[in-house]
Amino acid sequence: MQRAPLPRAHARTQTHVEAYVSVNRCLDTADTTIGRFYAASMYFDITEEIEKGLEKIDQMLEFTKGNGLIVAVDSNARSAAWHDFKTDKSGKTMEEFIVNKNLYIMNEESDRTTFHNAQGKSNIELTIVNTQILQALTNWEIYEEDSCSDHSIIIFCIGHHRKQDRQQHNYGIRYVINEQTLSRFERNLIASVATNFQKGEVTDIQRLYNELATQAKETCDIEKVVDKLQEAITTACNNSFRNAETNQKWTKCKSVPRWTQELTIKRKRLNALRRLSKNTYRRAEGDP
Repeated sequence: MQRAPLPRAHARTQTHVEAYVSVNRCLDTADTTIGRFYAASMYFDITEEIEKGLEKIDQMLEFTKGNGLIVAVDSNARSAAWHDFKTDKSGKTMEEFIVNKNLYIMNEESDRTTFHNAQGKSNIELTIVNTQILQALTNWEIYEEDSCSDHSIIIFCIGHHRKQDRQQHNYGIRYVINEQTLSRFERNLIASVATNFQKGEVTDIQRLYNELATQAKETCDIEKVVDKLQEAITTACNNSFRNAETNQKWTKCKSVPRWTQELTIKRKRLNALRRLSKNTYRRAEGDP
């Protein structure tokens, strides 16, 4: 990347860019095959109100309007939204800002944390993007190698990935299915779902479906609900079907994966809106 050129036609805009470079150390631009995007590296001083740093991001959004923007920030803010162990006041404030500005958190859940020292560990480093570059940033992860610092190395890919059209092995479990085993699967699935979601003995299937739908709508962690449902489906399959013999023939990758990047993006947005709604309700009730 190269340092963003200072525009000469608009003095006010030029002043803004100089402020970004001096205060935040980095506001770079790159022209690539996916178009122009900007990248900013920021640090929010823990002794200052977080609104001061958010105001700078707001100015960047105005300056880079119409282009992609990636903000890598040491936020000193904690929130379950970016897989921390707790949510503090600064985290709630940042959550609301991200939702209101239609931004996206690219952090993914990991066994490692973005920050660790003798006092403990947390996830305070965020990778935030706008809609223009959302689809292009993939494979976000906390790098396993040590950084010789309290902060971990974060890596991700930028760019369009071509759809895989090469042949590949299908290593997933395959089942032998017929009409008889399908009926067995339906019974086992109901029992597995009831067990995983602690619903006890099921006498009314429609009631079970309604309760699960309500739980999915009200939860702040839709991923846990999805994981429980996936586990129930897997258990029901294993108890109902016979595994097909795996052959090692190369097959065309024609199947559509159950989970896609688009679904991940929608899930992030849905969780963010649910957390914002929950926080707003709590403040209306007088909770801190």
